[in-house]
Amino acid sequence: MTTVNPASAVFEDASGNPIVVSAANPLPTTIGTGGDPSEVVGSVAHDSSDAGNPVKIGGYGSTTAPTAVTAGDRVNAWYGLNGEAAAFLVASTGTAVGVNTMAADGLASSTVSLATFSFSYNFNGTTFDRGRSIINGTDSVGTGIQAVGLVAQFDNTSPTAITENQFGNVRMAADRSLHVKETNSFLNIVAGQATTVVKASAGTLHSIVFNSAATATNTTIIYDHPSGVGTVIGRPAVTAVTSPDTVIYDLAFANGLTIITATANGGDMTVVYS
Repeated sequence: MTTVNPASAVFEDASGNPIVVSAANPLPTTIGTGGDPSEVVGSVAHDSSDAGNPVKIGGYGSTTAPTAVTAGDRVNAWYGLNGEAAAFLVASTGTAVGVNTMAADGLASSTVSLATFSFSYNFNGTTFDRGRSIINGTDSVGTGIQAVGLVAQFDNTSPTAITENQFGNVRMAADRSLHVKETNSFLNIVAGQATTVVKASAGTLHSIVFNSAATATNTTIIYDHPSGVGTVIGRPAVTAVTSPDTVIYDLAFANGLTIITATANGGDMTVVYS
């Protein structure tokens, strides 16, 4: 080892003999443990267990966050097992910014998280257009408006019943027209005098087809009631009809539907209701 005598400022070897420094005999300056005399290296190699105080340019490799140190302490840099540096986004207040991964609704408005934005593209058959909302896209050429196509199952027989809140197939006929369920019912009241309860609960009176005129002194009264009292829906002038004649009502009744023909025979009529 080469030493310097502080009294004479002469370089000496290990035996105390003076060393003459020249181009042919340069001053040896071995520093550290590398092969190059001037190379500065750490004390632990890559992919070796970490040890010692931090002077390394690498860092501490771990898949989990290291234990936090006290404010003001020196800390090891944290890296992944492949050498990638761990980094955190921090708000201007110093609060760490996280990424919201909550798989539910109701995220608090005070949550500090990274805001990300994305938008979809719609294929127009040749190129892609950015998706637009219906509010901003109506009354325009339609660029980027998302179209919806209704697909139904061809089914000319009664489908399997489904329960409340379940999804099911929409039915269509062979000509691609949608099956629409006819919910109206009808009741024929023959000519005569009678109290006829058409429906004993709430519903809708759509129309009455008067197939023949009533006797001249007949009175026909339509009630919103299951037995024929209370609220009157109408008193059609059935003695003067030119049969067949259809009277459209399309009104709801709350209690029931009863028709009374009295005094003289009422005409033959067909009541359409639901």
